[in-house]
Amino acid sequence: MSPRIFIIATIALSSVSHAADDTAFFENRVRPLLIERCFECHSQEKKIKGGLALDSRPGWQ
Repeated sequence: MSPRIFIIATIALSSVSHAADDTAFFENRVRPLLIERCFECHSQEKKIKGGLALDSRPGWQ
C-alpha cells in the first residue's frame, strides 16, 4: 500500500470515529442537560420563551 493511500485511509477512518464520539458525547452529556434545564421553556411541547426552541434544528438556527 502506498503511503498516500494509507494516510488518506487513516484520516477518513479517524473522522468517522470522531463523529461517533461526538454523537455519543451529545447524547450522554448534553441532551440530558438540555432536557433537565432548558426544554421546560424552550421546546415545541411547552411554551416557547424568547422565540428559542431547542428541541429542533430550525428552532435554534
